[in-house]
Amino acid sequence: MFDALGDRRTSNFNQDLALFVRELSGHAPHALMNRGAFFLREDPPVLFSYPTRNAFHEELIWMLWQSGRRR
Repeated sequence: MFDALGDRRTSNFNQDLALFVRELSGHAPHALMNRGAFFLREDPPVLFSYPTRNAFHEELIWMLWQSGRRR
């Protein structure tokens, strides 16, 4: 699943996910990031979970709405 990490890949899913998010966000510094992605970029990475699926959905809608207002 994280083949793009190459030899940095471990057997720990959470660690690989955090490394993948860091790698990806490094190539897209102006990309919008939700709280989950933001906290995975911290050092050390912090696993963030939304209280409900709806909370995640609401955050995405708010982020998209905010990004549309900036243009």
